[in-house]
Amino acid sequence: MEEDVQAVVSALTIGEKSELTPELKAVYSAAGASHVLALSGLHVGIFSCILLWLFYPLTYLKHGRKMLALLVVCLLWGFAFISGLSSSVVRAVVMYSLYTLASFCLEERFSGMHSLVLAAFLMLVYNPFFLFDISFQLSFAAVFSILAFYPLFSRSLCINNAHRSGRQDRHSAAGHH
Repeated sequence: MEEDVQAVVSALTIGEKSELTPELKAVYSAAGASHVLALSGLHVGIFSCILLWLFYPLTYLKHGRKMLALLVVCLLWGFAFISGLSSSVVRAVVMYSLYTLASFCLEERFSGMHSLVLAAFLMLVYNPFFLFDISFQLSFAAVFSILAFYPLFSRSLCINNAHRSGRQDRHSAAGHH
């Protein structure tokens, strides 16, 4: 049992799946949870948050913010290499790197859609065969969908919350008179 736990932890943290037994892979597959064992942008996001928190004291130094950003980007690229440069991890690290670079070079906010398109372009320049990789396609399709539909959903959630709070204010105001 302990070997299975180590194999799952290894798959979840660095993407190393060679230690997973066929039986364990079958269990995850039968449960429809095989994707849980794949590294993704979520892992990169969690790792970047941990790194930012861990090295936050650097921001107290002169040029500390830039040092922190450079350190986190370098460590994320190290993680990408250690985990085998899967397309979803590379996409996330490229997008993070672009956001970081843009935060120092641009006055205005850097668009997530621009970052996504530029990441796809850079990855395809590096390896045009990524275009035929299902992980590449699904990763970009998922992030594109999030970026495209987030504004629509966030507006509807704000409207619903504002509507609810408006009703509560009227009811509470009516009760106080």
